[in-house]
Amino acid sequence: MGIVALVIRIVIAATFFVAGFAKLADLQGTRKGAKDFGVPGWAVKPLGSFLPLAELAVAILLIPTSTVLWGSLGSIALLLAFIAGISINLAN
Repeated sequence: MGIVALVIRIVIAATFFVAGFAKLADLQGTRKGAKDFGVPGWAVKPLGSFLPLAELAVAILLIPTSTVLWGSLGSIALLLAFIAGISINLAN
């Protein structure tokens, strides 16, 4: 069971790492995407900077067993925020 959990953590961490790295590599595109998504103008720049860093932090925290709890909580928080944002957009 330990190997299965490790593989799952690595796959999820890799997903967050790729997403965070891609957003960080193109901050202007990330900010434009946030604006197009409906984020208020005052929050576009901070969110565009925070989101990739949060995704990278979650990816890093998911690997060691000593920090997997924090990585899991961070990933749940990010995924819930994404779900909320998508739901709000779909409702409008």
